[in-house]
Amino acid sequence: IVGFVSNLSLGLAWYYLVLGMTIGFGFFFLQYIISKGRWVGDGDMYLGLFMGATLGFPRVVAALLIAYIIGGLFAMVLLGSRKADRKTKLPMGAFLAIGTFVVMMWGEQIMQVFTQ
Repeated sequence: IVGFVSNLSLGLAWYYLVLGMTIGFGFFFLQYIISKGRWVGDGDMYLGLFMGATLGFPRVVAALLIAYIIGGLFAMVLLGSRKADRKTKLPMGAFLAIGTFVVMMWGEQIMQVFTQ
């Protein structure tokens, strides 16, 4: 709520925030439904909702992409070093937070790369 109201006071359009929240929550909700809760937890859904309220659309998509790239690279290092196997659960919350932070700090430059 704080992120949503803060962004409204900064002049961001409410529909970009609502669309970002829908995408952020919906992305994880669909995974939760399809996997019956095995792929993601409900915390990921709420974090996606927060990401959407904080970043809005289309930046939430960039943050999700960055989070999954960083998480995938981290998983490859763990698998390569044999500190994890394919059944090891890797919490996504930290990577989602990093993706959100990166887009909050350098979102303008990142969005220019995506739109060129």
